[in-house]
Amino acid sequence: MSRDENGQEVFLGSVGKCMPVVLVQGRTAHVSRCFDGLNAVGVLGRMFEKTELSAEFAEVFDGEVCMPPTWLNFKDLKKEYDVSVPARAAGYLSVLSFRSGGDPGENAGAWV
Repeated sequence: MSRDENGQEVFLGSVGKCMPVVLVQGRTAHVSRCFDGLNAVGVLGRMFEKTELSAEFAEVFDGEVCMPPTWLNFKDLKKEYDVSVPARAAGYLSVLSFRSGGDPGENAGAWV
């Protein structure tokens, strides 16, 4: 990392980036009957918990370690306030890799 003439950080190297988008479809239910639904934010939250800054997904190559995945966006998809659990939620995360060509590598199964 270095800084340019404007003080901006500049990173040089050969790390690739993948930005998976996750859409969760739950089942809406009124808050008074929330056990009849499936809160999409809760499902997405579990995915966040398992992947955010997880060393399990940080790729290592030749002694160099990529930064682990981090979520850049995470929200329910309600258009306005109501008293139901969110039926849909979405988010996207940044996943860095030393690989090229979209090969998910040996940790691919961990995402499923």
